[in-house]
Amino acid sequence: MNILMLGPWLPTVRRQLTTERLHRFARELAREHRLTLACTTDHPNPFGAVSAIRDEFEDLEFAVVPNRWKRLWSVAHLATGSSAEVAYFSADALRNRIRDRAKSAPFHLVYVASTSMIPYALELAPRVPVVLDFGDVDSEWWQDRARQFSGFKTKIYRTEAMRLREVEIMGARRATHCLVATPQAARTVASFAPWAAVSVIGDGVTADEPAVPTRIGGPHLIAFTPCLEVNSEAQAAAEFCDSVLPAVSNELGRTKLLVGCKSHFRLARRLANVPGVEVVAPTGDLRPLLRRAAVAVAPRRFGAETRRSVLAAMAAGVPVITTIEGLDGLPIKHGRELYLEDNALGFAGRLIDLLRKPTLREVMGARGRAFVRAHCSTVAEGARFSQVIAAAMNGTSRNGSAPDGNGAGV
Repeated sequence: MNILMLGPWLPTVRRQLTTERLHRFARELAREHRLTLACTTDHPNPFGAVSAIRDEFEDLEFAVVPNRWKRLWSVAHLATGSSAEVAYFSADALRNRIRDRAKSAPFHLVYVASTSMIPYALELAPRVPVVLDFGDVDSEWWQDRARQFSGFKTKIYRTEAMRLREVEIMGARRATHCLVATPQAARTVASFAPWAAVSVIGDGVTADEPAVPTRIGGPHLIAFTPCLEVNSEAQAAAEFCDSVLPAVSNELGRTKLLVGCKSHFRLARRLANVPGVEVVAPTGDLRPLLRRAAVAVAPRRFGAETRRSVLAAMAAGVPVITTIEGLDGLPIKHGRELYLEDNALGFAGRLIDLLRKPTLREVMGARGRAFVRAHCSTVAEGARFSQVIAAAMNGTSRNGSAPDGNGAGV
């Protein structure tokens, strides 16, 4: 079967995107189908990335949009009632090539992995099934940015979020089936497209690396999750240092909190000066910190990243303490795969108990790791993804009727 996959395959200057989910699902499709990838980029020299993608997937269609005038073009569209993001990555050259490909070798399914690529799918024949992967929902990214700023910037971000939401609604109406990365994203899609068939299929966590060995003796190392990106997140880490760490240190002696930050932003630098805190920056990868840690904590929910970091810690065999919000719908029981606490006193007491008992840490780490392998690994999520694709292609999945399976029907 011929499948067209529309997504952010090449690096862009305008907005940095992670593509692990995209690549994993592309590999699933390429195992059994003839896969054509399509994208646009504003990168002035994308040919190294193009070569790497073609080495793995062979068939790639792309167009380069000139950065400078496209910025003006997209701002003009925002001012006149359209999405700047969609206008920015719109390219007639790519649109024509996709249309020509569809005529010579019709596509049996279209998989869309970003909101900015939805218009390309809308122009294809209505009989072609479309699977639309919202991921964490692009319009929510802009809403989050709007909440972090004030004044004119907030207005711009909020307006773009509204315009993208309109495109997402059009995409949901056209889609045979919709995918999201988290239950929170599923609730968001249900709020603006209640008719849509939606399946929650996570990014998947690699659980093939050896488990972190249980450490005995100090200093007691605690990993704070997820990696911090903005001042509000660093403030939450600072509050944890003030309300929880002193009680643990007083009881157990030398204790250190390991904190990963995606950049050297202002509060990250200030956090590095707090006694008992080690800040690693810039980094977006928690795994090196988890390999050093005895316990991982996620005391505050920071969007979908909290869920991913909790699963990453469990996959590494590190016992986790988090909150109900941090679970975000995961079918996990307190005291079985991890611990749930809702206040500073509870976090401190649980940390002291775990850090004192290496055998308990080993048992909880093994249970968490087994849960991830069974339910949230890249293999498990890939299998659910393949089920949705098969159902969309054979006509058993339509808006309002999700296919059976663990990830379906949210």
